[in-house]
Amino acid sequence: MATNIVPELLAEHNYPNWSACIRNYLLANDLWDIIEANFEPPGPKESEAEFRSWRRKNAAILHAIQVSCTSIKLSQIREIDSAKVCWDTLATIYKQQESEVEDDSDPVSRSPLSTIYEQSELEDEDEDEDDTGN
Repeated sequence: MATNIVPELLAEHNYPNWSACIRNYLLANDLWDIIEANFEPPGPKESEAEFRSWRRKNAAILHAIQVSCTSIKLSQIREIDSAKVCWDTLATIYKQQESEVEDDSDPVSRSPLSTIYEQSELEDEDEDEDDTGN
């Protein structure tokens, strides 16, 4: 089920599209700075107004991300209370999955054509060995 934020909930294979939609939503709602920032959130005692603003934006981002995930993906991030950490966690999860899919040693992830090509190469090698008597 889609939300008003994204056309499709985050699932196994749609992270690039999902993250682009969420990023644009956050930019349009003046929330992206929380994700992009490399600073510690203000403490409640430092500046009450800054802390409240950060807390409101952080909660809005977390909500946008959480309602845009399938229940399986939500279970991976629901305990995270920092929007930036949540965003970075999802990015890390999907980067790991992408690298696993791109691993050429995994025959499941290879294209059928590359598998056929490799098999024909092996067959050619076997025929060459038979012709030479080795």
